[in-house]
Amino acid sequence: MSAASSASGPLSQADIITHSEPVQTLLNNPPRAQQPHLAVLVEWIIKLGFGLVGMVANLAKHITDQADEAFKTAHHTSSQFTQSAAAATACTATSQCDTTPSPKQCNQCHAHGHTVDNCKTTQPSAMRK
Repeated sequence: MSAASSASGPLSQADIITHSEPVQTLLNNPPRAQQPHLAVLVEWIIKLGFGLVGMVANLAKHITDQADEAFKTAHHTSSQFTQSAAAATACTATSQCDTTPSPKQCNQCHAHGHTVDNCKTTQPSAMRK
């Protein structure tokens, strides 16, 4: 197999031509006997058949390799998505994963920005309304 066809890129016309060269050679050089003997003709047909099978096998292997690589890429991407989705689900279940700090709220007057320790409200009941 050529270096271009072993790459993971798509199957190019040059790859197909390279794989079909043995078949083209057989088709371009049929037996040229004055009186073609049946054995020579059968041998040529068998060589042509094996050449076609070899060409199809090489092309199928290349396509299978591409499919395997695509499957691995899809599986890897899928596992990354599953992991990130699981992490996102875990973060929404707990408040510890929240990246924004929660605003401080006083439990006495319910005002934001300070806690009960720093509350200076004189009438907390008036603030709750």
